[in-house]
Amino acid sequence: DGAMERSSFIESWKSIDDRNELYGTVSDLPADSVDIDLVTQKFKANNVYFIARRPVPNAEGQEVVYFSMKTFTGMEFLAELTFKRGVNACKVCLKTENSSYGLLAKQAIENLLRN
Repeated sequence: DGAMERSSFIESWKSIDDRNELYGTVSDLPADSVDIDLVTQKFKANNVYFIARRPVPNAEGQEVVYFSMKTFTGMEFLAELTFKRGVNACKVCLKTENSSYGLLAKQAIENLLRN
C-alpha cells in the first residue's frame, strides 16, 4: 500500500524537514542495478513503488528516480535515486518523518540495489 500519486509524493517530500534526509552512495552495483527500468521492476516486486523519473538539468547522462514505500504500520518512506549513465553506482536520498526507522529503510533500498 505504499504507492502514491505524484502530487501527493511532492507534497509529502516538501513537508518532511530536511533534517530527516539520509544520504548514501551504493557503489560496485551489478549492471541490472543501474538499469532504471529493471530497478523499477525489482522494487515493485518488493513493494517499493515508482513515482517519477526525470533527467537532471545541466548534468549529461544523469537521471533521478523517485520511489515510495510504506510499512504495515503506516510509516511512509520516500526515496530519490540518482543514476549516471556508465557508472555502476547510485546516490540514495531517503526522507521520512520516522527518522528512527529511516536508516533501516535506506539500508533496505541499498540491499535491493545490490541484489
